Amino acid sequence: MVLESAPERQQLLETASAEERLRRVAQHVARTLAQMQPGQGTLPN
Repeated sequence: MVLESAPERQQLLETASAEERLRRVAQHVARTLAQMQPGQGTLPN
């Protein structure tokens, strides 16, 4: 349950492409990590 919002989860489940689903989840995780590391600005590669 990476996405807290039920509508966001449903939209993700309705996405036909597994590649697109993975891309969206990865973007969400990156945003969440960036918010947890204030002052860093960017995430390490």
